[in-house]
Amino acid sequence: MKYIIIILLIIPCLVFAQSAAEVREVELSKVSRGYEEHIRITPDSLHVFTENRMGEKAVKDFSKKMSEKEWTRLVEIIRIRPVKELHDLPSPTMKRAHDAAMHSTITIHLADGTSVTHGYDDENPHSAFVPLLKEIRTLSSVPGKP
Repeated sequence: MKYIIIILLIIPCLVFAQSAAEVREVELSKVSRGYEEHIRITPDSLHVFTENRMGEKAVKDFSKKMSEKEWTRLVEIIRIRPVKELHDLPSPTMKRAHDAAMHSTITIHLADGTSVTHGYDDENPHSAFVPLLKEIRTLSSVPGKP
């Protein structure tokens, strides 16, 4: 009986660990005329680079360490849906194709060398990506030491 309980407690941990290991890196990229932003998140670090040719502070470039808790939270948000299903989700709008709206992309890099990319306008991804975008914004809003 003890062994069954132990096995039942260990299996969810193993499944989660395997899923967390699948995600190797998460990127957010935004580009329009005069503005560029790139956020790269790995299990141990976050790097933000922003160039705004029209703003007072033209360049913002910083990195910070990621805690295991922060990375786990990010992966948990990604795991809400199977990662492979995210690949085919449509963008809610295509304004970037004709009115110069900001072109944004979220890319999830997996350990097997594949990646899932979702392109969208401004800050308006498919609803499945909204929690991930919010978490990326939360993580990248507090600068660490450069």
